[in-house]
Amino acid sequence: MIFDKVSFDHFIEADNTLEERKAECFAACMLLNGVDRFTELPEMDFVSKIFYCMSAFQAPYKAVLVSLYEYAIKSENEKLCSRIKEVFDLQFEDLPDRFRMLGLDDSLVTPSYVINTSSLQERIKRVKAANPELHYHKDNEEYLKNIMT
Repeated sequence: MIFDKVSFDHFIEADNTLEERKAECFAACMLLNGVDRFTELPEMDFVSKIFYCMSAFQAPYKAVLVSLYEYAIKSENEKLCSRIKEVFDLQFEDLPDRFRMLGLDDSLVTPSYVINTSSLQERIKRVKAANPELHYHKDNEEYLKNIMT
């Protein structure tokens, strides 16, 4: 990642962990080769261009911004750098709607609501095997099945 003299003056929200930032940087590096074509997009608002890049590269919002920021530093585009900093921590409640309004596939930003219960199921099996005389594990297993259906 390329850093410049202004890279560290952006306030990063405390609730974002370092691991999340590493993941965003990794995604930006791996997925976004050619993001410099951002400048070739038709005239529209800045965030909509970000959404087009997200759709084209199938990449998360912040991964697109990280890659664009690197491009802006390399091309010495201070205006683009400052614009990215302005929108970096924006929160969107209506991403699927925004994607549809732009004619983009919203599957990238639509929650799946899939709940992975495999760890709970495994734990119930282990405890059930360790204590076969206890019957409440069967109740837990049934309760979990009811929740999932």
